[in-house]
Amino acid sequence: MEGSLRELAGYRLARAKEMLTASQSNLEIGQYKTSLNRSYYAVFTRCVLQMH
Repeated sequence: MEGSLRELAGYRLARAKEMLTASQSNLEIGQYKTSLNRSYYAVFTRCVLQMH
């Protein structure tokens, strides 16, 4: 069970990093709301993972 939790955490962290990269791209083309949404998701995910 512990291994699967670590794998899930790794997956979520990788996904959060993807969202942060996408957020930067959205910001560069002026999609501010989308950028903010993706940034929030990335930060939220990182915070949740830190708590565990």
